[in-house]
Amino acid sequence: MVDKLPFLPDEHHYAIAAVAARAAQLEATIETSISILLAATEKTSAFILKNMNGDKYVGLLKQMLLDLSPAREDIINKAFPRIAAARTERNEILHWLWGKSEKPSAAKYTSLRPHREQQERSKTAAEIQAVADELLELSLVISALVTLSAKLRPSPYTPGPTVLVADSTWQQMLDLFQSGQSLRRPPAPSQT
Repeated sequence: MVDKLPFLPDEHHYAIAAVAARAAQLEATIETSISILLAATEKTSAFILKNMNGDKYVGLLKQMLLDLSPAREDIINKAFPRIAAARTERNEILHWLWGKSEKPSAAKYTSLRPHREQQERSKTAAEIQAVADELLELSLVISALVTLSAKLRPSPYTPGPTVLVADSTWQQMLDLFQSGQSLRRPPAPSQT
């Protein structure tokens, strides 16, 4: 039996779980991307991925993409500050303490770490879900950038015989991202 926090509505629990799942997806995408781009140097790739941390991975991947795909510098420079901001929000949502808010539609979360400034914020379930959606979108943007960039230089990494997503589709994702549009289609209205 799972015990829920009694002061958090179900929607908040679901949204927080979505942030955890999408954050894991983003981290896996970042690490896999580094491994793909360093495929020619497998031991170097293994050393880096075993001995660095997530913040360093983000910086490394950004620089690798800038080296491989200078023509996409604008998209890369737009994506990576958003990745940093989304990872910070993820940390707050997952690691701060949750409590009841004065606003019925929101819940508050607080940082009570010793020797640090106490901070408090509140979010609705929809605002938390928006963070999860941003994490997913950034995973897709990284996948598109890496897929297209990896093809610009010789590499021992070769995708399997089946191409699941065409290059034009990856480019369309990047074009949508660059123009500020969502990569996800809105959900279809429910048929009740």
